[in-house]
Parts: sequence; structure tokens; C-alpha cells
Amino acid sequence: MEEDMEGDEVVELKSEITKEVENIEKNYSILHDKVDAIADAITKLVEYNTSFSINFDAKSDKDSKVFEKLDEFLGSLKESMSKVDLSQQSFVP
Repeated sequence: MEEDMEGDEVVELKSEITKEVENIEKNYSILHDKVDAIADAITKLVEYNTSFSINFDAKSDKDSKVFEKLDEFLGSLKESMSKVDLSQQSFVP
């Protein structure tokens, strides 16, 4: 009779262990899915930020070239205007 009780306890213990293992596997699967979703989101953010910064750098370079040309133009305009003798120009209103 005592052996039956011990056998029942072993069966009950095995059943509890099996349930716990199933819960652990289920929790692992849920956690793994969440980690995958987070990793995918991080990857997409990094890709977006990388493409944005590349576009930003390209635009910055392009803008810089435009400002260089504008600066050159204004410099040449200033030089041209300094060569014109306005005192000898006739002004007719």
C-alpha cells in the first residue's frame, strides 16, 4: 500500500514537471516571438536612419555647393560694382 502511495506521488510529480516544462516552452516561444519583433523593429529603424542620414549628407553637400557658387557670384558682383565709377554716370530721373 505504501508503494502505491509512492507510485502515485511519482506519477503526480511527473505530471507537475511535465506541466511546468510545457509552461516553460510556451513562455520561451512567446518571449522568442517578442524578441524577434523587437529585433525586426530595431533593424528597420537602423535602416531608416541610415538611409535618412545618407540622403541628408547628400543634400547637405549639394546645398554646400550651391552656397559656394552663390558666394562666388556675390563676390564677382561686388568686384564688378567696385570697378564702376558711379560719379561719372549720368542719372536721368
